[in-house]
Amino acid sequence: MTSLQLMQNSREICRMSWFLIEMDEGQSKGGKENGRIVYGVIHSIDLVDNDSSNMYINRRVRFNWNHAIIEGRVKLASDDRYFIEQQFKTLTKNNEEVILKQRLSKRYLVQFNKGANTIVHAIVHQKEIVWPKEDFHNSTIREVLIRDGKIQRMATVLHVSESDDLIQKELDMLKARCFEGAFEEPYDNVDIEETPWLFVQYSSGPSNVSYSIINICGTVWQEDNLYRNVVAYIKEGEAVYQAIIIRKSKDRNKLDAELRSMKDCCLTTDFPISGTSCFKVSLPPLDHQGLCAKPVTILPMKRDKCQIIRH
Repeated sequence: MTSLQLMQNSREICRMSWFLIEMDEGQSKGGKENGRIVYGVIHSIDLVDNDSSNMYINRRVRFNWNHAIIEGRVKLASDDRYFIEQQFKTLTKNNEEVILKQRLSKRYLVQFNKGANTIVHAIVHQKEIVWPKEDFHNSTIREVLIRDGKIQRMATVLHVSESDDLIQKELDMLKARCFEGAFEEPYDNVDIEETPWLFVQYSSGPSNVSYSIINICGTVWQEDNLYRNVVAYIKEGEAVYQAIIIRKSKDRNKLDAELRSMKDCCLTTDFPISGTSCFKVSLPPLDHQGLCAKPVTILPMKRDKCQIIRH
C-alpha cells in the first residue's frame, strides 16, 4: 500500500463519529499549557475544522472543550463509541501508572511542624506521602500530607530527587546552613541557668533533622552533662537524643521568632542548594555540628549504672 493510500485510509477513518484526543492538561482545564498530557473523547460535532485533510490520525485539530476552543491530536477515531471509550480508559490508566512509577522512584525533602515548638526537615519516600486526589497529575504541588509514625502531618516539599545520595546531600547541606544561620555567640560561657530557653538541633536518624525550642527543665541527664553550654539531652518516648544548642536566651519569644525566620527562609531557598543563600554564614569555623544527631537509648537499669549506646 502506498503512502498516499495510507493517508487516504487515515482520512477515511477520521471521518468517523467519535474521536480519542490527546490534549494538554492545562488547556483542558481552561488555563495555560503545562506540558502534561491527558486524553478525552469528543464527537465529530465538537470539531471546529470540518476539512477532512486536517482530521487524519496524529494530526492536530481544533475542537470545543469545556466552553472553549482548544487544540489536540487525534489518536483514534471510530463509529463505535464503546471502542473509543475503552481505549480512553486504557490510555488514561497507562498514563497514571507511568506517573505513579515516576513518583515511586523519587525522594522528597520536606519541612513540617511537629507540635508548636518544633520544625522538622526529613527525607520521605513516595509511599509516605498522601497526595491530594484531585492533584494526582500535578507534579509541582508543594503542600502534601506525610505519615509521621501513626500521625499525618501537613508538609511542604522543598526538593525532589531520584537519587538517595543527592537528596541526602541536600539535607546535610540544609542542616549545615540552618546551623550556621542560627548559631550565636560561639564562645559564650554564660551559665545555662541564666539563659533557660534553648534553640536546639537534633536528629533521630540520618534522614531527618529537628529544630526545637525547649526549656532547660525539659532536658534530662543534667547532672552528668559535662557540656551544658554546648549540648542537651532530650527524651522522646523511650529514647534520648543528644541535641546541640545553637542559641540560648532568657527570652523565649526571641527564640520563637528565630525559629519562624528559619522556617520561612527554608521555604524560599533555591534547591539544589548553591553557594548563596538567605542564611547568614559569617561565622568562625567550629566543629560543633558533629555533636548533633547522636541518638541514644535508655537501658532498663539503675540510673547510676546507665550506659549510653551511641549509634
